Amino acid sequence: MDKERLIKFNNFCRNRERAIGFIWTGLLGLYGYTFIDFGPNFVVIDPNGEDPRTAIISAITNENNPTVTTHEDKRHGFLDDDHVKFREVEGMSEINGQTFKIKVLSPYAFKLEGDTTNFGKY
Repeated sequence: MDKERLIKFNNFCRNRERAIGFIWTGLLGLYGYTFIDFGPNFVVIDPNGEDPRTAIISAITNENNPTVTTHEDKRHGFLDDDHVKFREVEGMSEINGQTFKIKVLSPYAFKLEGDTTNFGKY
């Protein structure tokens, strides 16, 4: 299929009121490729394709750019500019479902780019 026709299909999918995901793949012998477009509002925050890391939180401060401390038995393994998403947090339940960019302070602590000042106490 020629490039112009593929662009036409992709634009059709993208310009719907509710975007339609467009996936095109091809195989040329041992070489394969994939093009994926899920619309202008789809964001991928995955720098390396590895499975997401998890950590057990022992503390979160209430401040602008709060500090998150993980349980001392296991290093969190995050890197600067990683993104973390919280779930199952009790006390500071407002943080659940939110995603934050981080700055690593130590193997057991990191800072969030965000504000938890008005959140409940962890």
